[in-house]
Amino acid sequence: MQHAVRRLVSSSVLAAALVASGLGAVQADEVDPGAPTDPGTEVCADESAAVEDASAAVRAAKDAFVASRRPMGQLLKAERAEARTEIASSRQALKALQKHQTTGKMDKAARDALRALVRAERADIKSAGRLLASPKVLLAQVKAEQGEAKEAFREARSELKDARADLESCSGEDDGDDEPDEPDEGDDDQGDEPVEPTL
Repeated sequence: MQHAVRRLVSSSVLAAALVASGLGAVQADEVDPGAPTDPGTEVCADESAAVEDASAAVRAAKDAFVASRRPMGQLLKAERAEARTEIASSRQALKALQKHQTTGKMDKAARDALRALVRAERADIKSAGRLLASPKVLLAQVKAEQGEAKEAFREARSELKDARADLESCSGEDDGDDEPDEPDEGDDDQGDEPVEPTL
């Protein structure tokens, strides 16, 4: 313990002597473990983390984009299944909310919040019902989701490019990572217009 104390005291004395003698902050910082870190290093660490986050976002957006380019028949089938699941879950939630409305005392704010939840669940049921009732509405929904996936992938790639530029500007070096290629979209119309499915 005494040897450790002497080493700490010696380090502090040497650091003070270096600063007082004007030999430079670099040497003093190396000796003094409590010296503040370089702000530039912290900034570059933040930018490096931003690049990692943006890269993960690109991978997720790419997966969603590729999934949206599946054959139209598969997409329509999946959309119908999702609509049926939405109706079932919303009806169950609506039943629980309506039961809660009839039990216990609530203030005005709680009643208003509960009514808003009931309206939202009813709107979900109505929206999903329209998808199941109209092949045209179902097809339009699938195409809208394809467009959203495509745009989300483009935005993610753009954000990754900006993050890499910020990191390069901070560090003065190219990170060396290649930007992921955008998947081949093929024909945006995916061939002939699909025949509207019968429900």
